[in-house]
Amino acid sequence: MTLSRYFEEKSRAVDWVTLIAGLTALRNSLGYRLNKENHALICLLEYEVSNALYMFLGEHTHAEVDDALNSLYGLNDHLCGEVIESRMVYLYLLKTPEYRKKELLNIIKSISPILRFSNRDYLKRFEGLSSSQLNYPAGATFEYEL
Repeated sequence: MTLSRYFEEKSRAVDWVTLIAGLTALRNSLGYRLNKENHALICLLEYEVSNALYMFLGEHTHAEVDDALNSLYGLNDHLCGEVIESRMVYLYLLKTPEYRKKELLNIIKSISPILRFSNRDYLKRFEGLSSSQLNYPAGATFEYEL
């Protein structure tokens, strides 16, 4: 089953921030000098995720989405853990799926170590956000509708 079919199922919740940041951190932790089979697998995974994101963000061009994804070069969970967490919480706090979808590409761009300082006004909305601020019942999963 391809990832795009997984995302098309309405019963599945997709946390795009975690997925994209995790995939980028995986790529950077594995490095770019892999054997041919592993390189092909990670490339296929990146391709499927980017295609699923293209379909999800239908109003954006492929170039806009590619620019956002390519700006995440060098991201890893040790350097950017709280950056990613603040973006996940911010996306969760946006109340409607329409607004979450509208803001998603900007949120992904704001994770970039390179672009993080180009729009400081936008970054102020993420200051101080952490998952400890969220209240949801014990045993409930951290998910929301996009």
